[in-house]
Amino acid sequence: MKNKYILGLILGIFLIGLVSAGITGYGITLNKAPVIDDNLGVASVTSVSRNSVATFEFANPTTGKTETLFGKPGQILTTSSGTRVEIATVKPGNLFRRPSAGINVLPQQASPVAGIANGTGVGTNLTNSSNTLCNICTEKYKVLEGEVQIVQGNDISIDYIDVDSTALSVNGTITSDLSEGQTFELDYGEIVTIKDVYHPGVGGQIGQVELCLSGCYKVLEGEVQIVKGDSVSIDYIDVDSTALSVNGAITSDLLEGQTFKLNNGQLVTIKDVYHPGVGGQIGQVELCLSSSY
Repeated sequence: MKNKYILGLILGIFLIGLVSAGITGYGITLNKAPVIDDNLGVASVTSVSRNSVATFEFANPTTGKTETLFGKPGQILTTSSGTRVEIATVKPGNLFRRPSAGINVLPQQASPVAGIANGTGVGTNLTNSSNTLCNICTEKYKVLEGEVQIVQGNDISIDYIDVDSTALSVNGTITSDLSEGQTFELDYGEIVTIKDVYHPGVGGQIGQVELCLSGCYKVLEGEVQIVKGDSVSIDYIDVDSTALSVNGAITSDLLEGQTFKLNNGQLVTIKDVYHPGVGGQIGQVELCLSSSY
């Protein structure tokens, strides 16, 4: 009887461990035909590029708001509902098949806690709402060869276009050679991602580049960045954390993945902290608007 009791106790502890660990992950295959999933809402793959960048659309199961996320196999995306998705496989479309992607919906994780800039320098607990890689499309733009596209007041045109990369002119300044999934910055600091590069090939076609605004910003030490009308600067920066000044109010010490609030109530996530180290380098912090997810 004693042995049965011990065995039952061990089994009970094991089962509790499984539940508390949140082992509810599962795999799903998506294509252009939308499917309904309890955690993702209405989900589909809209395209897969030659460089294996898959573009997804998810309709939040609670709000119904549609969002666009993109990434390559191995990357993890986070939807606005907090669901974490790992891209497992992608297949570009052709004349005989539509694009598709295999994804893993990951077990729910406990979220880190962060602080609000509330004018007193005291941090208030908030739930994290971050996307590890800012692989988000808050706004999409298409730039055609020979034309100038105005993106948030910035003049953008194609300097040259290759089979799988491009260089752009941004207000007259030429970017480095950029492949799909790589980024550059606008004058006011917002990060823009190269979503797709369409090389003209033959037959007189016009090359084009598709861009995604990410809702992410870069703040350098000693500079003030305007984020949705709020003045944000670095108060101090450490090896793996930072405190920011938001309209003069100092946040609590924030780690990567933690959040603070703007004056309008919008959550902002600390995406990356780059400590200057030695050699006279400048520290910087990358931020992402959490409402972009």
